[in-house]
Amino acid sequence: MITKHKIITVKNLLVIFTIALLYQIQVSVYNTRAAVNLSAISPTTVTTSQGNQTLIVGGPTLSLKATVLPANAANKAVIWSSSNDDVATVSASGIVTPIGEGTAMIVVKTVDGGHIDTCIVKVTKSDVAGMTLTQNMVTLKIKGTTTLIPKIFPLDASNKTVIWYSGNEDVAKVSDKGVVTAITPGSAGIIGKTVDGEYRVYCLIYVPEEVNSITLSQNNVKFALGDTPITISAKIMPDNLSMKSITWTSSNYGIANVDSNGRITPMSGGSATITATSTYDKTKKATCNVTVNGLITDTKVHASGITLNEHDKHLIGNIPFTLKPVISPSNAVNKAVTWSSSNENVATVSATGVVTPIAEGITLIVATTVDRGNMDGCLVNVTKQNVTGMTLTQKSATLKIKSTLTLKPDIQPGNATNQTIIWSSGNEDVAKVSDTGIVTAITSGSAGIIGRTVDGDHLVYCLVYVPEVINSITLSQNSLKFDLGDAATVLSAKILPDNLSLKDITWTSSNYNIADVDSNGRVIPKAGGNAVITATSVYDKTKKATCSVTVNGPIIDTKIHATGITLNEHNRDLIGNTPFTLKPVISPSNAVNKAVAWSSSNENVATVSATGVVTPIAEGITLIVVTTVDRGNMDGCLVNVIKQNVTGMTLTKNYETLKIKSTLTLKPDIFPGNALNKAVIWSSGNEEVAKVSDTGVVTALSSGSAGIIGKTVDGNYLVYCLVYVPEVIDSISLNQNSLKLKLGDAAVTLSAKIMPDNLSVNGVVWTSSNYGIANVDSNGKVAPMSGGSAVITATSVYDKTKKATCSVNVIGPVSGDLKVHATSISIKPNVNPAIVGTPFTLTTVINPSNAVNKAVTWSSSNENIAVVSATGVVTPIAEGMTLIIATTVDRGIMDACVVNVTKQDIAKMTLNKNSETLKIKSTLALKPDILPTNASNKTIIWSSGNEDVASVSDDGIVTAIKAGTTGIIGRSVEGNHLVYCIVYVPEQVDNIILNHNSLKFKLGDSSVNLSAIVTPENQKVKRVTWTSSNPIVANVDSNGRVTPTSGGTTTITATSMDDTTKKATCSVTVLQPATGVIIN
Repeated sequence: MITKHKIITVKNLLVIFTIALLYQIQVSVYNTRAAVNLSAISPTTVTTSQGNQTLIVGGPTLSLKATVLPANAANKAVIWSSSNDDVATVSASGIVTPIGEGTAMIVVKTVDGGHIDTCIVKVTKSDVAGMTLTQNMVTLKIKGTTTLIPKIFPLDASNKTVIWYSGNEDVAKVSDKGVVTAITPGSAGIIGKTVDGEYRVYCLIYVPEEVNSITLSQNNVKFALGDTPITISAKIMPDNLSMKSITWTSSNYGIANVDSNGRITPMSGGSATITATSTYDKTKKATCNVTVNGLITDTKVHASGITLNEHDKHLIGNIPFTLKPVISPSNAVNKAVTWSSSNENVATVSATGVVTPIAEGITLIVATTVDRGNMDGCLVNVTKQNVTGMTLTQKSATLKIKSTLTLKPDIQPGNATNQTIIWSSGNEDVAKVSDTGIVTAITSGSAGIIGRTVDGDHLVYCLVYVPEVINSITLSQNSLKFDLGDAATVLSAKILPDNLSLKDITWTSSNYNIADVDSNGRVIPKAGGNAVITATSVYDKTKKATCSVTVNGPIIDTKIHATGITLNEHNRDLIGNTPFTLKPVISPSNAVNKAVAWSSSNENVATVSATGVVTPIAEGITLIVVTTVDRGNMDGCLVNVIKQNVTGMTLTKNYETLKIKSTLTLKPDIFPGNALNKAVIWSSGNEEVAKVSDTGVVTALSSGSAGIIGKTVDGNYLVYCLVYVPEVIDSISLNQNSLKLKLGDAAVTLSAKIMPDNLSVNGVVWTSSNYGIANVDSNGKVAPMSGGSAVITATSVYDKTKKATCSVNVIGPVSGDLKVHATSISIKPNVNPAIVGTPFTLTTVINPSNAVNKAVTWSSSNENIAVVSATGVVTPIAEGMTLIIATTVDRGIMDACVVNVTKQDIAKMTLNKNSETLKIKSTLALKPDILPTNASNKTIIWSSGNEDVASVSDDGIVTAIKAGTTGIIGRSVEGNHLVYCIVYVPEQVDNIILNHNSLKFKLGDSSVNLSAIVTPENQKVKRVTWTSSNPIVANVDSNGRVTPTSGGTTTITATSMDDTTKKATCSVTVLQPATGVIIN
C-alpha cells in the first residue's frame, strides 16, 4: 500500500470531496490549499447473490453475482471457481452451467484480501414425468399423412426420444418421427412410447373406404298433392364397399319431405331437390328433382328455437348427466331433436340427451330440432378421474372342487374413469378366474388370485385353497381296554382314498385325565374311567373316526390340561415395516400350563418372537402358528406383508465444517415412516478428505471438501451434505505487539504471520476495540484518530479461536471527522407479499435524522424473482422469495426486506357472446373478461371445433369460411378456464321468390298460404320470417298464411333469416263490402 502526503492546490474544493468517494481522506482546508492524506480502501467481505441451488442437466444456467463490501472498496475484482467441473462450471462473470449429475461448490474469492463465499449447486437429471397428445383420432384418406406431435413434460426433460409403432401396419404405418401414412381402408392404433419412463400416448387412425359414385333409382319424380309417398334407392360403387350408409336430405322439406330410407312424401306445391350423400365421403352425392302440383297445405306450428338447460359442463370421471332441451314455441307440433357430439372419443350423447364421458378432453354436444333445424349446444369438459386405490374384503377363501366365488373389489373413487380390472390366477391348474372376477376351483391345491387395475396398477389378491376330498377315516381299533399301569397302545388311522397327499390327523381325547393321546395316536391310560379317542382330518373336520377306551383303576392325573387355543386375529394385512402383536387365549381359562410356542411358515416374509410380536421383513404371505406346550393345540394367523415404498428422503444438514479426525453422524428422514426397506447406501465424493461408513458416520481425514451422498435402495432417492475440512491453524503472531502514536502521525501497517507456513488459507480479519481512537483497515493499516487506548485484533477467517492482538496508545485530543454519519437504516415495510407483474415502492428511514449523507443503493438477492430500481421500486418477476437490500452509501449500513412473490390466478373468465351468426368471409372479435383484472397470466388458447366452417386466430378473431356450425373455444393457459361461442354460418342466399306477387280478398274470404322459394336450390335450410306492413288489414303467421281482417291495402314481406337483405313482397288488397246506398 502506498501512502502519499501532498499539498494539492485546487480552485474547486468539489474535487477533494469527489475523491472522497474512493479514498479515506483527512482534510485541512486553508485558503485554496488542502492537505490530503489518501489511503485506498480494501474489501472486507464478499457474498454471493444465491443460496444453495438445484439445476437440471442441460437446463438453464444460473447467474451468480458477487457483492463486495464496503461499497467504496477500490478493488472489487473477484475470481470464480467450481469444486467439480464435471458437475458444474462457472465463468469469470459468475455464470454457472450444469454439466452432469452431482454436487459442486461454487466459490467466489476477492483478488484483494482473498475473502471468499460459496454457493452449493446440486445438478440433477430431468426425468420425463408425462406425455400428452392432442390428436386422439384422425381420419385419413388412402396415401394421406398426418404428423403426430406429442407434448412431453417437463419441457426441459433430458431425454425426449419417442418410439412410434402401429397396431395395424396394413392400414397405417408410422415413421420414427411420428409421421403417419394411410395405406388401406380400416383402423389402426398408433402408439408413442417415451424411452425415458415408458409413458404412452395413442391416436386412432381411421382410413375410410373410397366411394367412386352414387346413382339413384329415379332422377325425376312428379306428385300431385295427396299422392302416396314413394321410395327411391341409391346404388354406391364399387359394389364391394362395406360402408354404404347414405344421408338423405331435401332442399325444401315443406314441399317434399324425405326420411332416412329415401321415402319421399309430397307436402305442398312447388319444387324441391332430394339429395343422397355418402356418410363416409360427403363429396359423393346424387340428386332427384321433385315437383309437387297443388296448394300449400302446411298449417302446423313449427319449431322456431331450442334452448338447453346447460351450456357449459365440467365432468370428472365416468358419471353421466342429462341435457334437457326446451323447444319454442311451447305448442310446436314436432318437438323431436337429434343429438350429436363433436368428439365421441371424449363423450357420447344418447337419443335422449344422456351425455356419457369417455376420456379426457373437450367436446361440443349439439341438439338440433328435426323441424326447421334450430340448434343449441353445451360445451363439455371431461377431466379424467384416476383410480387412487382398490380394496378387497375377501383376502382368502376355501372352495370345494367345481364351486365358484365372485370377487368384487371396491375401486376408489367411485367415479374413476377407467375401472377395468385384469384378473389372473397364480395356478390355473388349481383355480381359474374370469374377466369379471369369477373364481372356479379345478383341483386341490392353492392359488393366488390377483386383480390389477388398468389405471394405476393397483392390486388386490385373494388366496384360494381347494382341499383334497376325503372320503372316510377308519382306525386300527374301535375299542381299547386297559388296566391302570398297562403299556400305551398306538392307534393308526387309514384315510381314503389312498392317493391323498394331505393325510394329517388331529388326535383328541374326550378326557385326557383318563386316557391321554399324543399327536401320533399313542394312547396312555392315566386313571380309571371311560374316554373316547377321536381322529379328525386336519383338512376336512367333518371326517373323523373314534375309539372307545376303558381304563380299570383309580384316577391319578388331576391336572387341568389345555384343550384349545384361539388367536385374537386370523388374517392380517401389514403395510411396510410396522410390527404387531398376536395374543393367544388358552382354553380352559384355568388350564395349568398356558405356555405356547410360535413359528412362521416363511421367515423371509415375517418373523415372530417368543411373545407373539410379528415383524414384517419382505413382501409375501406367511402363516404364523401358535402351539400350546401342553397337548399341542394349534391356531394360526395368515399374514400378508404389503410393501410400503419409500416416497422421499430429506437431510437437515446440507453443509458442515469438520476438523481433521472429528466425526459427524448423518441421520436422514425417510418417508413414509413405515417404509419397508429403509436401507441407505452412503458414498463420499472425495475419500481422501472425508469417508463415510455404512451407517452414515462421516470422518474428516484431511483438509479439503467432499460431497457425502446418501441413496435409498428403494426408489434411489438422494440426499447430500457438503463437508468442508479446513486446514489446521497453529497460531497467529503480529510484527508488533504494541504501538504508541501521536495524533497526526502517519498510519502504521501491522502484518500477521499464520503458522504453519504452508497453509493455503491464511486470511485474517482486522478489528479495533475503538475505531474512534485507532482505525484499522482490512490490510492491518492502523491510523490514529483521537487520544486514548485501543486494541487491534487479527483473527483467522477459518478458525476464529486463533487470533493475535496489538495494544495502541494514541497521544492527543479528539479531532478529525466531525460530520454526522448514518448509524442505522430500516426499510418500510419490512415484509412484503407481492404479485407477479404488480410493482410497489419501498422507502427507507435513516438515523440519525440529521445524517449528512442519506444516499442508499438497492439490490435483490434473486433478480429472477424480483428486481429493484435505484429509487426502491420493486418489480415482481416470478413466483418465489427474494431479499431486497438497502445499503447506505455512508458507512455501508444495511437492512433487508423479505419479498414473497406469488402468482395471481384467474378466478373467472366470461364471454359476452355465446352464439353468433356470421356470413361467409365475415369476422368476429371475441374478447373475454378475465377476473381478477390483475391476473398474472392472461394468455388464451383459441380453437375451432370445425375449421372448415370457421377458423379462429391466436387473438380470438373468428373468420367464417363456409356454411355450417362450429364451436369456438377459448382456454386460459393458467387454470384451464373455458369460454365458448357457437358460430353459425348460414348458406348463401341469392334470392327469394313468392308463389304470389299480389292477392285480392273480400272481407270474409278464407286465408291463403304464401310459399317462399329460396335460391340457390341446393340450400339445406331455407328459413324465412313473415311480416305484414299493416296487420289491421291482413295478418300473416310464421308459416306464410295470410288472413284478411279489414278493408284496405298492406304488404306481406318474406325475409331470409340467414340474410336479412334478401326479401320478397306480395301486395294485398282487401275489399270492404258495401254497407248501404246513398241516392243523390
